[in-house]
Amino acid sequence: MGFDSKYKYQFLLNNGMVKVVSFINMKGGVGKTTLAVNIAYCLSWIFEKSVLLVDIDPQFNATQYLVSAPHYVKYIEDEEKCTIMDIFREKPLRLPKTASKGDKIARPEPTLENSTINIVYSLDGSFRPRLDLIPSNLELMVLEISERGTEYRLARFLEKVKGRYDYVLIDCPPTTSIYTKAAFLASDALLIPVKTDHLSSIGLPLLDSVIEKYEHDYAHKVEKLGIVFNMVNKAYNLDKKIMRDIKNSGRPVFENNVRRSTTIARAVENRQAIFRFRDSKISHGPDIINITKEFLVKLGDNIE
Repeated sequence: MGFDSKYKYQFLLNNGMVKVVSFINMKGGVGKTTLAVNIAYCLSWIFEKSVLLVDIDPQFNATQYLVSAPHYVKYIEDEEKCTIMDIFREKPLRLPKTASKGDKIARPEPTLENSTINIVYSLDGSFRPRLDLIPSNLELMVLEISERGTEYRLARFLEKVKGRYDYVLIDCPPTTSIYTKAAFLASDALLIPVKTDHLSSIGLPLLDSVIEKYEHDYAHKVEKLGIVFNMVNKAYNLDKKIMRDIKNSGRPVFENNVRRSTTIARAVENRQAIFRFRDSKISHGPDIINITKEFLVKLGDNIE
């Protein structure tokens, strides 16, 4: 599996600790969440990596993909549990169900233990987390953030994952916001899902300018791991042209891509990984496995 060596980058923090990769695009509907969830699943299930998936999108699609509605409702109603919102909240106060009106108690300090939902355990019987999720919350849409330094809170929180995970994947919202900025500052690399249509491809210069501004404003360099073409129909000349034009632009591009298929939507609906879902594991499972393998190689991870 070859690619330009200048894009191969060892994203090692603190002598080989966790590698943090954000999945980002300023355009919605490009399959960003589906790709993030399935690479996380594949890393944990196929390649036996320990993975933390962070859902930082107010639409909480990654959370809905991985967690059933009853389980999620039970989780957020638990006064001892936290979501990504608590990492950003300026005044962590809560009104307990049993308290009188106006009576408030401090929310618990967000930790890995009270802020994660386990999705996959290790298969060796040790019950070590293989895939964990920090869930999002719809209230992120109305959460008011004004305190300076808020954009660093996610990065500071993820300092706690050292030694616990091999990879942290962040599913970002398709907008410029405090959450996108926080994900950028917490990340070592960016993976950019692109749907092979005209509107998705013309949004890339906007993403470039946003990244350049963040890098300038915060003196924080983040490597572009590459573009992954999503929902590709290789029989269409337009899809071929868009992929060719983006490759010719000099941007790093993954060699593997995900083909367009309705079975992928059914896998998402059933909250199943594409490579395990009965209708897609043979037809499209190899797409995800090959992309994940390329992901590991680009990050300098030794795989057989």
